[in-house]
Amino acid sequence: MEYIKKPFYNVGDVIFASNYNMKYDYRKPISDDNNPLIMNFFLVVYSEASDNMTLHQKNYQALKITTSMVDETIYNCKYSNIKNPFMPNPGFISCSKLHTFDTKQIAGCLGQMDSDTMKKVFKIYHRFQCELERQFLERI
Repeated sequence: MEYIKKPFYNVGDVIFASNYNMKYDYRKPISDDNNPLIMNFFLVVYSEASDNMTLHQKNYQALKITTSMVDETIYNCKYSNIKNPFMPNPGFISCSKLHTFDTKQIAGCLGQMDSDTMKKVFKIYHRFQCELERQFLERI
């Protein structure tokens, strides 16, 4: 698997980035074996560098990419590794699992997700955002 380190990443880039699993214990040092740093694939959906409403330029928001069928929900979007040959396997983009990354956490870019998949991701992510807003408005 090859990836390219870039100064900036764009919406649609598939990145290889580090994050912690859900069992991360913040009281222990990062080097502790109980806090394994793991690398995953993510699809960039927001770049601060492209946003003229912010002064920051080094943060990105990206959706988690998985091959696990266990994580399948109505907010997942299937992608094909035939249309995206840089991806090792077919899988899902989890449109309800948004992560924020600093450029230091990103190892590099594998390639650009195809436009058909990006359109599907947009629709599913929008459906998730509508549900998020419904729940939020219910509370206020």
